Amino acid sequence: PHVQIAKVEILVDNVVEYTFEDSNSLVVEGQVGFDRTNNIRGTASLTIQDPTGSFVPSNPSDLLAPYGTEFKVYRGIEYPDGTQEYMSLGIFGVRTVSIDDSGPSLSIRMDGSDRSEKVSRAKFLRGCSIASGTPTDTAIKTIIDQQVPGYTFDLGGNIQTTPTLLYQLSEDPWEACQTIAANAGNELYFNNDGVVVM
Repeated sequence: PHVQIAKVEILVDNVVEYTFEDSNSLVVEGQVGFDRTNNIRGTASLTIQDPTGSFVPSNPSDLLAPYGTEFKVYRGIEYPDGTQEYMSLGIFGVRTVSIDDSGPSLSIRMDGSDRSEKVSRAKFLRGCSIASGTPTDTAIKTIIDQQVPGYTFDLGGNIQTTPTLLYQLSEDPWEACQTIAANAGNELYFNNDGVVVM
């Protein structure tokens, strides 16, 4: 007694700039996948039909340009009375955009990864140190905030502490944070609302 629906929000600086919904029939295909064994767990791809070419990015400030733009994917249901329910499948940074104009209508494919890729790519620009006895949640938050500020955390108070930790120029901060979490018997990831969870 319901219909499956989907929508995709385009986020710039965590603000919704545009929403593709089933009603506008622009999203023609998409996939979301998660692999717990990967450093970056979540990946997504999305194909949008763009008959007029109005969404084709031509400079870095355009809506679908892969320069900080993210997309949040939802899956949901619509009941016979028109009521809708959605559940977020994740927030993904636009990694690549490809244009296909070989068919009757121009289409745009976006590929992205969850927010951990952005943290991973924000390599340490200088040495970083964590003092011995720092709680693991504080250490993780400190590293991520220094590299990519503005994220929300749900690290659950942790009684484990770190030894003295030293990180060199160009090391991977996401890998460093995952190691801190693993050493305390935890896993670290971005959840379906883009929150850092341990």
